[in-house]
Amino acid sequence: MAEQVVMSQQQLEQLLRSISVNPNPTAVTAPVGSDLRHREVAPYEPGDKVLVEVHALSDAAKGYTSKFAPRRDGPYLIKTQCSPTTYKIASVSNPNEIIGSYHVSALRPFVEDDNNDEVFAPIRPIRRRGRPKINQEVVIKQPDAQPVTAAPEVVTTVKSLSNGRPVRRRQPKQPCVGECCRTTTTHPTSFDSSSTTNQDLDVTRDGSNEKARNIAAESDYTSITEILGRGCRISKPTDAERQYNKRFASPVVNGFTTDEDEEQEKNKKIDNCTKLVCRIRKNGADFMKNVFTLIYDDKFMAENTWMGKKNKLNLSELKFNKTVREAIQSKFPDLTSSDFTRKAGEWFRLGAQRYKRQK
Repeated sequence: MAEQVVMSQQQLEQLLRSISVNPNPTAVTAPVGSDLRHREVAPYEPGDKVLVEVHALSDAAKGYTSKFAPRRDGPYLIKTQCSPTTYKIASVSNPNEIIGSYHVSALRPFVEDDNNDEVFAPIRPIRRRGRPKINQEVVIKQPDAQPVTAAPEVVTTVKSLSNGRPVRRRQPKQPCVGECCRTTTTHPTSFDSSSTTNQDLDVTRDGSNEKARNIAAESDYTSITEILGRGCRISKPTDAERQYNKRFASPVVNGFTTDEDEEQEKNKKIDNCTKLVCRIRKNGADFMKNVFTLIYDDKFMAENTWMGKKNKLNLSELKFNKTVREAIQSKFPDLTSSDFTRKAGEWFRLGAQRYKRQK
């Protein structure tokens, strides 16, 4: 048994010795392949003329493409050698000014021919990772006078009567504000003469009265402050009122334009003043409902609000509005205005306070 172990050790030593003697064939062929890839460095000396590779850029505005642009520029002079593979070059016309240092891969020897061919003047070469400095003066042309343009188109967001959701309605473009058409014209309105007595509602198409436009563009409950004036309580809508406004429409005044009417009469042009008056009438109707709430005490408010009245009487919307109007006119017979302007709103507010004091 011991003899077999000694023989196996001897055989193993011989095998390892033979492996160490035979070298790896890849270790022999690898240097040969790497040497074939290497290129011999051209022996440039100071004073030699060379060509430098340029990185041409296309310019679509000038109709210039880099596809047919020359890949090299020169000739240039070798000034000094920085390293075995790097040289500093200078222009032929000014040898004292060094342009920069370049690798030998970007240089090619310049061979002069005896044909006396025309050689183009060299430009400042561009490095592979950079651009040369711009020495040319850039002349900036002063722009002409600003052209006169029309005013931008105004888009307001209002609530739709069909579903109570906000709807974007695009108003017609406003006229030009330039000197060519500086004059403004006031378009006639199509509503009652009683509503034109209030100067705050006189709106022109040039947007001179911004206050009335803001009143028309605001929502129902936020615009009550503009309609009523100062010192009046604003009743916030309850959950039941919000659900009702989402499900049902609330047409109040005869002649109000609904979304269905606008779809049927798309070709009919509606003036801004007409839209404004319709919006104010709707706000006035909401104000009337709030006044109908104010004339009752707080302990009966849950049963006598305008929502509770409607559910209790089980009336339709038109009949309910008529009932509310008759109830207010019976309490305040002097209030017969149907336009619900700022002045009428002040009457309603004072009348409601006077009624609560008497009670």
